[in-house]
Amino acid sequence: MNRYGNNLLDWKTLNILSPTKCYTGDEYTDSNTRLGMNLRFKEYELKELEEKNKKKPNQDVDSNINSLKGEIKEIRQKFETEKSQLIYKASYQMFPDNTLIHCQLISDNGKNIKSDGSLGNELVWCKVSDQRCFKSDILYAVNIIKNREADNEWFSTRASLTNWPRPNQTPTSFLKDCIKDDSINAPYQGVFYPPDKLVIDDLNLAEIDGYAHESCMSEEITEEYEGNDITSDECHDDSCCGRGINAVRMLSSTTSPYVYHGEENPEDDEKKYVEDTRKKMKEKFKKEGMESDASFLTSGVSGMDEHNLKMANVIADKGMDEAVKQMFVHPTEGRQMSYSEMRSFYG
Repeated sequence: MNRYGNNLLDWKTLNILSPTKCYTGDEYTDSNTRLGMNLRFKEYELKELEEKNKKKPNQDVDSNINSLKGEIKEIRQKFETEKSQLIYKASYQMFPDNTLIHCQLISDNGKNIKSDGSLGNELVWCKVSDQRCFKSDILYAVNIIKNREADNEWFSTRASLTNWPRPNQTPTSFLKDCIKDDSINAPYQGVFYPPDKLVIDDLNLAEIDGYAHESCMSEEITEEYEGNDITSDECHDDSCCGRGINAVRMLSSTTSPYVYHGEENPEDDEKKYVEDTRKKMKEKFKKEGMESDASFLTSGVSGMDEHNLKMANVIADKGMDEAVKQMFVHPTEGRQMSYSEMRSFYG
């Protein structure tokens, strides 16, 4: 469940960042915490019984193991459902480190300040360097971006004072205490678009099968597509050149789980893929006895990036164990990944 869609971008490379799993609000109530602790205790107890039964098989132990597995399944279902409901009610989702944001700065005592430190309202482009979560808001330590570099001086801002990216569910406190700019819908809009060659997953978009803006393409590719390229004058999507994400309208299978070819609308292919994924997951939840919660638990599928969407399909088809195995395999290189690498893709 990503509340910022594909707008969580690295301030330097503009690559898409994996969302965190941390939210404001009562995400961890006493009840949910107790359920989680009880679940972990039962899982440990099951592991001990299974190891004991391997060494010395016993029919009574087998019966206890089966009973414990049923109990664990019931507790896990209750725990995950309750946690999902708590997350749904949360106001904000925490930005990961290095996220590019457009925000209002605040002083140590919470007053709105400008980039020069004086009191007043001013929206500036920053990178997120640290964060602290509270019940109703998130406090960020940020560095202002000047001349395509992050300044060494530290400032503070809040989730509620972030003009871009904006959450898809607007909290009541959002942008109440500062100016806002509704025209900002792309990174560095109105300033510059770093880097010169925008990249997604380490690929120059102009080199993927499809057409890009002339400013995004190398001279060789410009010549190859001469007469077919779309110039910025012809484009009516303000975010296209800025983000480099909409610059190419034909996505190859190496960068997306859905493939677009020919004259058809790529957004239709993407929409159908998402709908099919959610449908399969709902059916799986219903088979596992969670029919009443299936719709709610799959509501975040539409906001997933391509990597998480692929894993959602694996979960629906082959189960969580297989998905976990695949999460540790690099999506493009096929090699085993470390835990930190896996988290960079799947949060």
